[in-house]
Parts: sequence; C-alpha cells; structure tokens
Amino acid sequence: IVNTVGDLKIMGGIMSATITSDANLVIGGGITGKNSTISAAGDCDINFIEQGHLSCGGLCVIRKQSYSSEVIAEGVIRCKPDTKIMGGNLFSGGNITLFDVGGDNSAPAVIAAGVISSRLTHYNELKRGIVEQEEAIVDWLQRYKGSSTSKKIRNMEKEVSESKLKRLRVNLIPGTGIYSRVAGPDDEQDTNNPDYNAEGGIDIGQITIDVHGDIYKDTEIRIGNKNLKLVKTVNNRQFKLHPSGKRIIAVPLRKK
Repeated sequence: IVNTVGDLKIMGGIMSATITSDANLVIGGGITGKNSTISAAGDCDINFIEQGHLSCGGLCVIRKQSYSSEVIAEGVIRCKPDTKIMGGNLFSGGNITLFDVGGDNSAPAVIAAGVISSRLTHYNELKRGIVEQEEAIVDWLQRYKGSSTSKKIRNMEKEVSESKLKRLRVNLIPGTGIYSRVAGPDDEQDTNNPDYNAEGGIDIGQITIDVHGDIYKDTEIRIGNKNLKLVKTVNNRQFKLHPSGKRIIAVPLRKK
C-alpha cells in the first residue's frame, strides 16, 4: 500500500498493490493483478495494465495495452500509437482516443465517453436487477400455475416497472443531476428523444471516440446516455452523436 499527497513516479511495475496519489501519477512499468487498485486525483500516465483497476481525476495516458481491466478518467483518455485494448472497461468524462480495440479471442470491451463512471455502474446495477426481477416472476409462474393474475404477480410486475422507469431516468452526462433525464419508452435506447443535456452539463455533442486502428464487432460504444453495439469490425472511425442527439454514428476518421 502506497499513499502520497504529492506527485508519484514509479519506475518499475505494480503487482497486487494499492496505490493512491492526491496529485499526478506516472507508472513506468506495468500494472498487473486483479488486486491492483490505482487511483490519482490528477493525471495518470501508465505503460500497460492487466486485470487491474485504475481511476484518475484528470487525463489518463495508456502507452501499450489495457487487458481485461477497468480504466476510469474524469478527463480524457489518450492511447498512444499501436496501443491495444483487450476486453474490460474504459470510462471517460471527456473524449477518448484509441488504436486497436478487441481481437479474435478477446472478450468485448466497453468504451464509454462523456459519462460519470459511478452513474454508469449504478445504471448497470439497475439493469441487472431488472433481469433478476423478471426471472423471479417467471420462476413464480412456473412454480404456481394459474397465478398470473394474483396479487403477488401484480406487485412483482409493479416493482419491475418502477425499476425500468428509474433506469431510464438515470443521466450519465457530467454536470447534470443523476435523475434529471426525462423518461421515454421502455427500451434500451430511447430513439424518440434526443440525449438529455441539463443546464450545467457538458456539451455532449462535442464528445467523440476516435479509433485510429481496428475496433472489433460486439464492442459496446457509449456516449452520454446513448449506446451502440458494433455488429461488424471497422477501422479508422470517429464515433459521435448524430446532430439530432438520438443515436451514435460512425464516420471515417480524418487523418491529420
């Protein structure tokens, strides 16, 4: 366990350790192990991370690889050329710059920009809870035939509806209230309403995820309150919200 109130530079690697810095953090080697938890109040610059957890309050730079790890930055995430993201989660309050994402034998990654990570975690917990509630209803109906109109089932269905409404109202955009989003139809992606941007929130229309290499199918892309699961592998794409704010689009990435 290492705690610092100032900047911290680690020349080598980290394995199964807890590292915290109240300022900026540079790690010259790699971060490995499920028990490795790294956090910095400021910026963070790392070589690679494998099965670890990293969070920072500013910019995060990844120089080689993130493998089955969770990387969270309140600012932007920038990957250096030829970086590989294999599985895991990348959550950023700002833009994300990537190179290769995924692989033939890699679990799909989740790439989310313009989000508050704790709210996204809360959103996913609500989603899992809904699945469990619906499974409980099915289990009850199978155990007690003819109970589909019973008070028990009606109460269980009411709880599911309330959970779904709460999930739809979660606003992931930084600077907004957590339940400030206006609820829409009960589906995974509300296509009838633009992405909600309450007063004080960031301009979500300016948030992008730039991929300078290949990004494999089944990768989940999220910008603010909208998400997109890739149905095929593409390369050199910029993901952003459609001008209507209703969905995520992918356009060819302009080379500078």
